Amino acid sequence: MISRISVLNFKSLRDVQVDIAPLTILMGLNGAGKSSFIQLLLLLKQNAIAGENPVRVELNKGLLRLGTQGDVQYCYNTGIEKSVVSVESDTLKTTYAVEMAFDEPMNDEITLSPCSPDDDSRLDARRQLIAYLNNIQYISAERGAPRQEHDYSPGKIAARQWGEYGENAVAFLAELGDSIAVHEKMRNGACVDPMLRAQVNAWLGVVAHGATVNMKVNEPLRKVELSFSFAAGVGKVAFRPQNVGFGLSYVLSLLVMILTAHPGDCLIIENPEAHIHPRGQAELGRLLALAASAGIQIFAETHSDHVLNGVRVAVKNGVLDRHATCVQFFRRIDQAPSDGIYEQYSTARKIEIDSHGELSEYFDDFMDEWDRQLQQLI
Repeated sequence: MISRISVLNFKSLRDVQVDIAPLTILMGLNGAGKSSFIQLLLLLKQNAIAGENPVRVELNKGLLRLGTQGDVQYCYNTGIEKSVVSVESDTLKTTYAVEMAFDEPMNDEITLSPCSPDDDSRLDARRQLIAYLNNIQYISAERGAPRQEHDYSPGKIAARQWGEYGENAVAFLAELGDSIAVHEKMRNGACVDPMLRAQVNAWLGVVAHGATVNMKVNEPLRKVELSFSFAAGVGKVAFRPQNVGFGLSYVLSLLVMILTAHPGDCLIIENPEAHIHPRGQAELGRLLALAASAGIQIFAETHSDHVLNGVRVAVKNGVLDRHATCVQFFRRIDQAPSDGIYEQYSTARKIEIDSHGELSEYFDDFMDEWDRQLQQLI
């Protein structure tokens, strides 16, 4: 697992050290640096390199839409013409560090160079860490509008390639939903069937009040037809995804990704709360805690107090050890021009969760909007 990430001169991350837990929750106002941090992880996922030679990589390929070198470099830099990223793993007892050179501001490619370690005694461990970065799984916050037909690709199903928008998750569930068992720690207690399809329906029913998913495979056309129901047995009626709102479609791909994860996997999850009722958001927080307890590392970016509270309750109830989760609260700092130089940059402050579910810090703009609005009503 990843234990710590240090960043110098990447987008708004001027000089940041972020402690990482099995479940790390990224929170903060819009524009505070959370997305920059996730984009950095995705850049490493696609381009972490095992050799000692520099490589040229594209900034707008695969999962990346970073623009040019000028967009990637910290814009208030003080003459530093490179970015340095260091990823540490306490479990592997090694560090992987890479430099990004900024030599052509308008170029949409950049050179990555591994920083030379002091010795090669941990070379195998560094290669394991690089493989870990390369195998990170991710579905974008933009998970696509509800649609009835989904593409069916056996190759992508076999490789667990969810697609940037989660577009392959439905076909995966249709094909393998009855042959893959969910890890016992992530199973919904109300469902005795351990198989993926049953567990997805169990969690979907909790998140979305009794909803279940129906799928019909059309192999000649390589399509899967998707619908949702809200009642079982004789009264079961199938509804088109377009007729039940965005929430079910948005959360379905995330449920498939989480419930198929294995111990040792690493997931990046953006806005799990999107289009979901607060009660369902809290249940998603509980599921994230269960997944982390199963040995899955998760980065969860959220604006939802309910998701965080679901995790806090899980810690209080003993589902997840308090040391296995933390909040990293991102803030944008406006530096006054005392020396004639104005800067804006991001910081990350760690918030710990104790065994009672209590938080170690409450910063401005962190879980305070309810009280702020309530004060105006009383």
